[in-house]
Amino acid sequence: MEQQAGNRSLEIGGTIANAFGLMRQYPIKVIGLAFLLGAVPTRALYFGLSGLTDDTGSAALTSFAVMFVGLVIQVVLAGLLVGSATQQEAGIGSGLHRLPQLIVGGLLNALGSCIALICLLIPYLFVLTRWSVVGAVLANEDRGISEAFGRSSELTEGVRLRIFGLIMLSGIGQILFVMVGLLLVAPVTGMTTALQDFPSNPVALAMRTFVETCTIGFAAALQCTLYVALRESREGPMSDYLTEIFA
Repeated sequence: MEQQAGNRSLEIGGTIANAFGLMRQYPIKVIGLAFLLGAVPTRALYFGLSGLTDDTGSAALTSFAVMFVGLVIQVVLAGLLVGSATQQEAGIGSGLHRLPQLIVGGLLNALGSCIALICLLIPYLFVLTRWSVVGAVLANEDRGISEAFGRSSELTEGVRLRIFGLIMLSGIGQILFVMVGLLLVAPVTGMTTALQDFPSNPVALAMRTFVETCTIGFAAALQCTLYVALRESREGPMSDYLTEIFA
C-alpha cells in the first residue's frame, strides 16, 4: 500500500514546478549558494586542469573529475538548502553544523555513483535514483551518514522509475538551457571559444559561469522538492512548514 501511495503522489511535473517555485521564492539563497559552492569550484577545477594536454585521455579525465565534484556539490547544496528552508528563522547557518556530514555523504555518493558508472550504465542509474535525496535527509533528519543512505533508499523505493524520468526530463531541460547560452554567446566570441571548458574570453567565461550557476541551483532545488514529495507520499501531508514553503 505504501508504494502505491507513493506512485500516486509523486508527480514529475509538479515536482519540477515546485523546484522553480523554490528558486523564485528564494532566488538569492539558491543562486548565491549555487554560485559560491557550485559554479566557483567547478570553474576553479576547469582552470586547474586547463594546463593538461588537449588529448582524448585528458578530456576524459577532466569530464570524470568535474562529474565527481558535481555529484559532491549537489549533495552539499541540497543539504544546505533544505536545512535553511526548513528552518527559516535560523537561516543558512542552521545547516552549517551538518556541513562535515554533507561533505562525507557527498563524497560517498559520488564514489558509489562513479564506480557504478564504470561498471555499467544500469547500475549507475540504479544508484543515482536510490540515493537521490541523501543530502536532504542528512540536513533535515537526525540520522548518521549510513542511516541517511538507508533512509534515501527507503523513501525512493517503489518510485525509482518516476525519479529516473524526473532526472532525465530535468537533464534534457538543462542541456537545452546550456545550448541556448552557447548560441547567445557564440556570435560574440565564436563557437570554438564558447565550447571551451575554461574560455579565456571574459564574455564566454561569464556566460558559462551564469549557466552553470543556474543549472546547479536548479538541481539542488529539485532534490529539495523531491525529498518533500517523497516524504509526503510515505507519511502523508506534513504538518510543519515543509509543505508551506513549497506551495
